[in-house]
Amino acid sequence: LPRTALNGDAALAPLAEQGWQLRADITNAAPGPLDRDRLPLERLLARTDFTAARWRAETVQWQVGAGWAKLQGEYRPQAQSLDVRGELRDLPLRQIHRRLAASAASRLSGTLAARGDLGQRIDFDADLTSNATAARGAWEVRVLQANGSWASSRLAIARVHLRYVVPSPWPGA
Repeated sequence: LPRTALNGDAALAPLAEQGWQLRADITNAAPGPLDRDRLPLERLLARTDFTAARWRAETVQWQVGAGWAKLQGEYRPQAQSLDVRGELRDLPLRQIHRRLAASAASRLSGTLAARGDLGQRIDFDADLTSNATAARGAWEVRVLQANGSWASSRLAIARVHLRYVVPSPWPGA
């Protein structure tokens, strides 16, 4: 397990609809990349509720450095329906894992969404951009846009756009 120094508040309270409400504000005084046996988390904010009919994330926000990732959505267990949206803003890739980016300045931003029926089909959309610049001997993704679906162990890509940076083979070029 990664080393951490977690501190904060978490409250679990019953709901009128026979469920539970979770509120949490957790900080980590010792964040770091996963490949250094650390947890790349400086702060976690969560507002969720759970009933037999619906699991809802009003907001779950994970902060690392000056960047963050936010998740919102719901899952209905009886219908197996899922509707989730995520947003990334200036997420520092090297602070998550050093192999995710060649430069410490590389940041990832964009949106992700998935919706559908787990027993039938999940449609997804991704629109991610990075400010990556290729370092010597490395290549990095600048833009990834994709949409498609996943059903019964079959991935169908309707559209994908990928733009990446490749380093020059000539030093100083």
